Amino acid sequence: DILFLWVARMIMMGIWFTGQEPYHTVYLHGLVRDEHGQKMSKTKGNVIDPIETVERYGADALRFTLLTGSAPGADMNLAESRIEYSRNFGNKVWQMSRFAWSNLDGYTPRPPDVTTLDLSGRWILSRLSKLISSVDRLFETYQYAEAGRQILDFLWSEFADWYVEISKNALYGEDRALRERTLDVLHFVLDRAPRRLQCLWRFRRLPPHPRLQLTRNGGREAARILVIAPPSFAGPLCARGTRASISYHSRRVASHSFTPASTAGSSSG
Repeated sequence: DILFLWVARMIMMGIWFTGQEPYHTVYLHGLVRDEHGQKMSKTKGNVIDPIETVERYGADALRFTLLTGSAPGADMNLAESRIEYSRNFGNKVWQMSRFAWSNLDGYTPRPPDVTTLDLSGRWILSRLSKLISSVDRLFETYQYAEAGRQILDFLWSEFADWYVEISKNALYGEDRALRERTLDVLHFVLDRAPRRLQCLWRFRRLPPHPRLQLTRNGGREAARILVIAPPSFAGPLCARGTRASISYHSRRVASHSFTPASTAGSSSG
């Protein structure tokens, strides 16, 4: 509650003594409360120790939870389950990256040629292009919570749950050209989407890329991490109606409850 007064004092003192504003932008978030919405207090015993939390779940999981869980103008109810979910998301990104790198097997990925891709490849690239444009806009307007939510939803719910699973048919099939096109898309997405996480995940790194060779001083060649423009493609990606159809069917499958055959047979008898 006193942060506004503190900031105002610092600005006035800076202008008075130096004639310049000490800073032009101040980002204020709401209070971090416990999972029940109560204000944290040592007397209540509901304080979450950040040191213990970092040791248990990692600094990135805590950082990601705090940045994505506090919407502007609202307080945040911090539960340990949310931190655990963020850690699981980081593990998921690591696993899908390791899966893609392990399937390269000496192949050097190329930029995807959208004119030769199948529907799933064009769909995921269209979603990636939309994600990067949207997240960049959200970062510029300090909407970190929504930016993180969109990155998580894309990488976990669309890329991992759908495209990675679909790609296994091509990766383990006999069509060499289809396999290479699929690897191109996998590499392209994993080379770009996780970069947006660098503002939210400061310490976690992806598995070593096979193309990064060890240098003489023992380090690895520098890789472009964050600055990248939204991808442009020399061809149509995915029609709006097709994207809507894929999204609709994916939601139907995700919400469908399958009944085991034995149970269905016993109930019908």
